[in-house]
Amino acid sequence: DQMASACAWGTGCQALVYLTDVAGVLGGNGTTVRSAGPAEIEDLRNRHVITGGMLPKTLSCLEALERGVPSVYVLPGASPGVRRRVVDGTLSEGTCISKNDK
Repeated sequence: DQMASACAWGTGCQALVYLTDVAGVLGGNGTTVRSAGPAEIEDLRNRHVITGGMLPKTLSCLEALERGVPSVYVLPGASPGVRRRVVDGTLSEGTCISKNDK
């Protein structure tokens, strides 16, 4: 997670995509958070809603945003065609974390 984040901001990527074995970042009600800003992710981390392997992943997401990557996606890697949908703008799953979201 840290290496992917460093590569993304170090090379000036416009987006960072993490493919995971879960649907995305889960919120307090157990459903996937579709979009979030850094403050919401920090809140979920502080309230121990985000746990386990998602802790270092979301920390790397926040670092990438802080260092200039505009958007970070946490997506279900097993979903057929998910990478294509990120590129063509038809994504309807997973979590997008960006500074533009509150």
